[in-house]
Order: sequence, then C-alpha cells, then structure tokens
Amino acid sequence: MPQNNDLGNQYFQDLLSRSFFQKSSKDESRFVMHDLINDLAQVVAGDICSKLEGNKQQKFSNRTRHSSYVISRFDTMKKFEAFNQVKSLRTFLPLGLSGAHLTNVVLVDLLPRLGYLRVLSLSGYRITELPDIFENLKHLRYLNLSGTLIKCLPDSLCTLYHLETLLLKMCFKLQKLPSKMGNLVKLYYLDIRGANLIEKMPFGIDKLTNLQRLSDFIVGKGDGHHIKELKYLSNLKGDFRLSGLENVNGQDAGEAKLNEKQGIDRLVLHWSKKFEKDSRNKEDEEWVLDSLCPPKELEQLVIENYGGAKFSTWIADSSFENMLSLELRNYLFIGGLDEIHKIGVEFFGAYQSNAFTSLEALCFESMPNWEEWDPCEGDEQASKFPSLRELSIKECPHLLGRLPTHLQSLQKLVIYECRRLVVSISSFSSLCELSIEGCEELVDEGPSSAEAVTFLKCVSLQNISKFDISAEKALLRLANSENFNISHWKELKSLSQNGLSLVGHRFITIADCPQLVSLETEERLQLDKIPGVESLEIVDCERLNRLPEVLHAFTFLTRKNF
Repeated sequence: MPQNNDLGNQYFQDLLSRSFFQKSSKDESRFVMHDLINDLAQVVAGDICSKLEGNKQQKFSNRTRHSSYVISRFDTMKKFEAFNQVKSLRTFLPLGLSGAHLTNVVLVDLLPRLGYLRVLSLSGYRITELPDIFENLKHLRYLNLSGTLIKCLPDSLCTLYHLETLLLKMCFKLQKLPSKMGNLVKLYYLDIRGANLIEKMPFGIDKLTNLQRLSDFIVGKGDGHHIKELKYLSNLKGDFRLSGLENVNGQDAGEAKLNEKQGIDRLVLHWSKKFEKDSRNKEDEEWVLDSLCPPKELEQLVIENYGGAKFSTWIADSSFENMLSLELRNYLFIGGLDEIHKIGVEFFGAYQSNAFTSLEALCFESMPNWEEWDPCEGDEQASKFPSLRELSIKECPHLLGRLPTHLQSLQKLVIYECRRLVVSISSFSSLCELSIEGCEELVDEGPSSAEAVTFLKCVSLQNISKFDISAEKALLRLANSENFNISHWKELKSLSQNGLSLVGHRFITIADCPQLVSLETEERLQLDKIPGVESLEIVDCERLNRLPEVLHAFTFLTRKNF
C-alpha cells in the first residue's frame, strides 16, 4: 500500500500529465499554473483558498482554510488584518521576496491564534529569534524557516508530534538543532543545506525512522560513534550528504549500513578541509571509505577532501551499474604524507574489465599531488568508461602524460590549470565541446580526412604552452563552432599559420595574445565565407596593428587595447 507522500506525488504527476501544471521556464524544479486553470481553480475553491494581493484592504472569510500572499520589503501588521476573522486557517504561505522584514506582532500575536495550522512558512524573512509559540500549533505538518537569521530553535518545536517536513535550508546563523529532535517521530523531510554552523546531529536521531529525505548527517568531534544511528534510518531517499567523516573510525562507519539504504541515488562523503593535517591518518580514512560502501542503485557519488592514499575496491565494482556521475574533490588534499601519485588499475577494482559501464560524468578537482593516470594496459582500455560523456580535470598541477584514449562517447572535455598535461583529442570521436585553460600541449594525432572528424560546437583554448596540431587538422577539427575563444597564448603570432580561422564561427573572442600580428589572409576572409559571424571581439593584442579590410565592414567587431 503506497504511503501518503508517494500517493500525493502520483496525483501530482497525473495532474502534470493533464497540463494542470506546467514546468517553470525560470526554474525546472518549480511548476506553474496556466492563468485559465488558475481562474478555474479559484472559482471552484471559493472562500476556502484566499490570497492577499498588493496593498489592497482585504478581509478573509471565516471559511478560509488556505492563504498565500506576496512578501513586501516591510510587512506590517496592517497587512495581516485580513486574518482577524479567521479561526481555522490551515495554510499560511508567504511567497516571493527574501530578505524582507516581518512585524513581530505576527509572531507573538497572530500565529499563536492560528491553532489549526498545518502549513507554516516564514521563509526568507529576516527573523533572528522565534518566540516559543509551537505549543499552540500542535497540528503543524509542514514548517519552512529557510533563509531566516535564527540562531536557535525553541524547545517547543520538539512538541510538534505531527510534523512531517522541517526546512532549514540556508539558515546560515543556526548553530544547532534542538536536543529533543528524536520526539519528531513522524518527520519525513529534514533539510539543513547551507546551515553550516551546525556541528553535529542531536542525540536520538535514530528514532526518526520515518525520515526519507535528510539533506545532511553531520558527525561531530568526539561523537564518531553516532554515525551508527544511521543504521535505523533505512528509508532514506534521494540526495544525501555525510559530513564530519574525519571524526569517524572504520568500525563505526560500517555500522551505518549505507549499502542497505536503497533509495539513495546521490551520495556526498565529506571530510573537513579544516581537519588538522598532522592528526590525519591515511589508513584510518581508507578504512572509513571502505566501510561506507553505498547502495548498488547509486547514480552519483561525490568524495570531498579524502586523505587516503588509495581508492576503495567498491568504487569501480561492476554491480554499480546505475552510476552516472563520479566526482573526486580535493583528493590527496593533505601534504607531507607518502600518498600515491598514480591512479592505476586499482581505480577500476580487482579484475574489473567492465567498470563504470554507466558512468556519464567524471570530475577530478584540486589534486595537487596527482602525477599519473594509467587506466590500464593495451586493448582492455577500450572497455573502460563506455558511456562517459563529460570529463573534467581541474587544478591538478603535477599531472603528467596524457589522458586515457578510447573514450568513444566523450562529448565534453574540460581541462583547467593542469600545466604539465598533454591533451590529445585524436581519439574522442564524439567530442563537441572543448575547454582548455592551462596545459602543456594540445595535440591531435588522428586521421586528417574530413570523414573521420567531428566538428566541435564550442571551443575555448586558453594559456596553452604548445599547440601541436597541423594547420590541415586544425582547419578540419576547430572550424564551424558556435563559440570560438582564444586567449592568453604568449607565443601565438598568426591564426592562419596554426590552422585557426575566423571562418565558420558565430561568436569569436581573441584576447591577451601579445605576439599576435595577423589573423586571416584577405583571400580566405571573404564576405561570403563568414555570413554566420554574429560577434568578433579582440582584446589586448597590442601587436595586431591592422585588420583585414573586409572586417571593417562589419558592425559586430569590438576592439579593445590594440
């Protein structure tokens, strides 16, 4: 038998399929209602649903059960006189503006009188303190305090035994959760994203066995054993972040039973950046990571600030067939230890010839000691990452050699500040977006025939020490892109000599190329050959004294500092 939340989602999806709701064009996570449907809904609802509009003087009927209004910069008591006759309001829902001020009279006088409230939102108001009002609001199911400036929550909040949703997102001044949170046994959703001053979860969180959405579980210093309370939260779903892992040992981590939480599809494992380097133990961190094997249904995995010297064997286990995205941030973050400098076959697990079969996105970031990526030997490499569409490597200054080849599905490649890396694009037959800023060398060793080349839609080449692509291949590979950006090339003297061209692109930027003296030849750069160009911007190319005559006829040209 489906739970109420699942049933409600089913009803919503049914209404969505019938165009009762539509996805917002501004925010895909939100939905809007067509004006005609909205008008119809208001007629059907009658006095049951009412909304305050602007500064109009209004009075709600005693039959009103659900109310909403658009927040003003300063919401004074006069605005809320409309609620004077309302006795049985169920929904109090302000919408829109954040950073607004709310008269304290609403908190200490109006809300305590609305004892039948089920839904209460004060999201976005600059409230610094909540009065102890929740003993009067026993029926609350939904409480949204996101974006407020509260530092602590009143103890009476823990008497809301029917509360199902508690949203504290971006409460960046909130210092802790109430000590008796375990009393909220019907809680279904707890969101504390952005409440970064919270240092640990309160004792008794294991009693919240109905929790399905928990944004973050924080293990406090000296409270490493509390991670075991996760064992009882078997219904967790969706996006889940596990923080404070520097305070945990491997044995306790295993007691969390992450692998049994089949509903989690995105998992973030986080060690603190502020963790003292001298007190870190790479073997302990490896043990913790080994013990936190996630459920097989996982689609996205993010590992942040991990200080171990090797990967866990489960990371590339072929049973993780649903994994679509893997991010390693600040891996080998600490210095002064004997970390490994090579990612080799252990990354794929023991005897795994078909690792990462579903992985679509892979990101390495801020790995200062990483020197070599050696995926595997010989033809076996062809079976690795068969579905990988996006590869991003950022701030890995010591990474040497070349990228893996045979990434046949790769569509987007981003390289940032990897100054010793040689980037070859010859084997990426599906590549359509290339962004490189700071690398040793860019090469293309593939065939020169037009049939074997996929045109790139977006090209950004910045701060490349050596451009080792023949003019013939460059004309084939780098022509006809939507966006074409070249900047910070110290040695670039001529576009045409390097096979680079203005022909075929829509938006072109050339910036900070101090040695550049020429663009195209007059013969190649004809009006009829560049009809699609919409923007050409040239900035800080001081030796570029003259432009081809044909360019002076274009209104899209922008020149700065040359």
